[in-house]
Amino acid sequence: MTRTLPFLLVISLLVACGPASPATEEQPLPTPSRQWTTIQLTQSGGIMGLLRTIKISSEGATTVTDDRADKEVTGQLSDDELSQLNELLASASFAPPSGPPVGCADCFIYTLELSTSGQPIRWEANDVTLSNSGMEPLIAFLRGLIENALK
Repeated sequence: MTRTLPFLLVISLLVACGPASPATEEQPLPTPSRQWTTIQLTQSGGIMGLLRTIKISSEGATTVTDDRADKEVTGQLSDDELSQLNELLASASFAPPSGPPVGCADCFIYTLELSTSGQPIRWEANDVTLSNSGMEPLIAFLRGLIENALK
């Protein structure tokens, strides 16, 4: 009995981070227009049940919320930060992750929503798929803005 419990724990951990379901064919997302109006990143999940959001207007006005801490901070991006955001958006690939979907029990989920003058774009990844998505620099930048605002 004492050997069974560790074995079951190891198996359950391996299953929690394995493939979630068979791959479905997805269409690539459209390339963002340079005429974007708002961008919003929501970071959710993890063991602690994090739920943080940053919303940025094309003029640089920001609203950062942390639902767990019941905190909201508003601000304004500097010209350099807004320029960096525009460069990251222009170089982002906005392509869905390749291969089968991967589940992870305590990963963060990143949901990026971009409103443009054309079609709105919604993109999602988790800690496992982020590094191969082409979106990691943009997500890292936005997460940094969230962290700085909530200090």
